[in-house]
Amino acid sequence: MSALSPIYNLPIQYKQGGVITKASNTTLSVTSCLVRSSDDSFDINVGDYFGAASATTVNGAVNGLNGLDTGSLAASTVYAVYAIADQAGYNPAGFLLSTSLTAPLLPNGTFPSNYNVYSRIGWAITDSSTHFVLLRTSGSGRAVTYTYDVPPQVLSAGNATTQTAVSLAGVVPPVDGIPVQMAANFLPGTAGQSGVICYSGGTIGSATNIIIGQVASIHIEEQMNLPAALISGVPKVDYQVSNSAAALSLWVSSFTDLL
Repeated sequence: MSALSPIYNLPIQYKQGGVITKASNTTLSVTSCLVRSSDDSFDINVGDYFGAASATTVNGAVNGLNGLDTGSLAASTVYAVYAIADQAGYNPAGFLLSTSLTAPLLPNGTFPSNYNVYSRIGWAITDSSTHFVLLRTSGSGRAVTYTYDVPPQVLSAGNATTQTAVSLAGVVPPVDGIPVQMAANFLPGTAGQSGVICYSGGTIGSATNIIIGQVASIHIEEQMNLPAALISGVPKVDYQVSNSAAALSLWVSSFTDLL
């Protein structure tokens, strides 16, 4: 097996292909992918991007190449999906799941070489039953939107009258400023009550995501886009209602990965 040579006419940190879809409760299907390694030293080609362009199955129930880097698949967990390769070309390129956002535990290769380069290409998420959730993807380059088939609820009938954080852990990747689309359901106790959602730690009084109830006891539904803040390793947004008689519920509809 010969090593891949650099593709000089492509930009640094590019990504092409590598679309991730759920194949079963514990497996993913990833289309062929061509991506620059994280250190910009090598072009990783998985699934023969320029040839037959076959998809690769990634099994979260096994460890190693095209599996999980270490441990066992966990419930309600966000996994980074990496393309990995051996620069010397002795070992086939493939994919790897990891809870590390920066450096997966690379598997050992076949002597005399080893896996030594990687690049994150996307995300996979498990639910409370340790099953991969169904995420619809839009885009195959460095900007990919992941849309939940069943949006998870992150706040149920919240009635805090002071600025309060809502955790998106296990639902949104722990990346500061990641764009998130949320669905909101607001139930005012009386006309004129309001609910506000903002970037966690931001100034909620100047937030633009405001829902105002015109009529008492009538549900109002809205979609909103805002960045999530990473607070102590947990992605969060903040909310507040004007009166404790009001109730605000939130769901995550989608998030956008910016590699």
